[in-house]
Amino acid sequence: MPDTANIKRALLENVASLQRAGRVLARSYEKCRTITVPFPAEDDEMLETIEALTSRFARASDILTQRVGKSIVALSREDAPSIIDRIHLMEKIGAIASENTLIAIRDVRNEIAHEYTEEGVQKVFEKCMPLVPQLLVMIDSVAKYAEKL
Repeated sequence: MPDTANIKRALLENVASLQRAGRVLARSYEKCRTITVPFPAEDDEMLETIEALTSRFARASDILTQRVGKSIVALSREDAPSIIDRIHLMEKIGAIASENTLIAIRDVRNEIAHEYTEEGVQKVFEKCMPLVPQLLVMIDSVAKYAEKL
């Protein structure tokens, strides 16, 4: 079993990676704030901007739920084998404010990973945009939680 110092170091490294992902996600979000749906499917530049946003959203979500979440579980020495268990534990210990919001973020992340049609991209974009600010708040919350450790 790894020692606490190594687990804390891994948590801090994962949080730093999460914060970097959050910064690039925030930049994409700012670029996308003026986009309205439906948007013209033939606008390749707009599609590229939206795909960057959704990709960065999915990446930040993965880092939060997988890498940071697993580090928090390891540090707390709790048994949380599933992603839902990790999310529940993160709320329970105060690392995030709402497990329901993180589950919604995770659901949209899964849609992003499996969406290939232009119509689907628009639907995913509509679901993603209101969750970006909430994901960014969670990133800050987890960073503050990790600092306290």
